[in-house]
Amino acid sequence: MIKNIIFSIFILLNIIACVPQNSYISFNNNHISISSSKEYFFNISANILEQKSINFASMYLRQYILKLPNSEIITYEYAKTDFSYEFEPNIHRIIKTVFEAKGLIPIYGENHIYAYQIILSNGSLLNLIGYQSDSQNLKLVYGMSTHTFNKMIHSLNPNAPKAKYTHVNQIKSIKNAIFSKWDDRKVHFVPLVVPLPRLMGPF
Repeated sequence: MIKNIIFSIFILLNIIACVPQNSYISFNNNHISISSSKEYFFNISANILEQKSINFASMYLRQYILKLPNSEIITYEYAKTDFSYEFEPNIHRIIKTVFEAKGLIPIYGENHIYAYQIILSNGSLLNLIGYQSDSQNLKLVYGMSTHTFNKMIHSLNPNAPKAKYTHVNQIKSIKNAIFSKWDDRKVHFVPLVVPLPRLMGPF
């Protein structure tokens, strides 16, 4: 039985490894990088103002408050489930739930990269770019001006439409930088995170 489980995991990991990973969002070496393909990407330096970590048992969340060269403050969030769990809904519903949004205005979507203007509960807007290439990882970048937002999207696809609304929430200080509202209820009882199905049936 153990050999069959190990073999199944090995096959699954090899399948994942063979899938081209041309799109991503990452924060490394004080740089935010976003790519939708081998040809198109956005890269900018970003200094850490503050970072936080939250452990929800089935999911680990890390939040970075960053300052861009143009003095804009943005937030980068990386959520990763435990090995035996996964995010249950798609990225659209996750974002709507976590930000307690009235609605989402889709601007761009390609190769696991999604750009939205989020309609928050008070009716104001928040620019966000998200990435989800598998069911266990989620990355979000938000809080940028619409000018910067459109620049990011244009870098990912020169033919992508521009965001229409320019009056949006911009982060003015560390105190108001976190717009997401992750909590135990959302993670475990909505639920956003569920146990992975067994790789194979009973033996």
